[in-house]
Amino acid sequence: MIKINKPAEPVNNPQPNFQQKRDFTRVIDAAEPFWENFLPDPENHIARGVLWVPDGMQPTADLSYDKPRRRVRLVIRLHTNNAFTPLQLQSFRRAQNETEGLSYLAIDEESNILQIRSQSVLPAPFMARAIVPEVIKDAVLLLQNDNLKDFVQHAVSY
Repeated sequence: MIKINKPAEPVNNPQPNFQQKRDFTRVIDAAEPFWENFLPDPENHIARGVLWVPDGMQPTADLSYDKPRRRVRLVIRLHTNNAFTPLQLQSFRRAQNETEGLSYLAIDEESNILQIRSQSVLPAPFMARAIVPEVIKDAVLLLQNDNLKDFVQHAVSY
């Protein structure tokens, strides 16, 4: 008798990976003291919320978790109606050069958007309570940079 081994057909499992959702939930829970989550998307591992900044500004931010690369990322987008002046660009570049830590500043001159991005590696999801607050605090610290303060106060975040 000859037995033929057929390769197993992949099973399409409609159930989401609950472990990854649980990991993202840990990230969101760790950010809770610093922001209010209003648009979670656990399947895509991203959430939008309002940051609590000490000077009263409340920008919206996107918090995401990239499981394969083990990264937590916070992005604050600030839009302005006016084109950037050369002095504003100089201030932004000065602030870019002064940044230290987890955050950095990106400018899109064509669409007049200033992005503050902060990211860090999350070695294990149980460490979210230690890593996520530092990511948020570093972004808020850059948001309060003296070179950016005037511009940031007049910008609108989406």
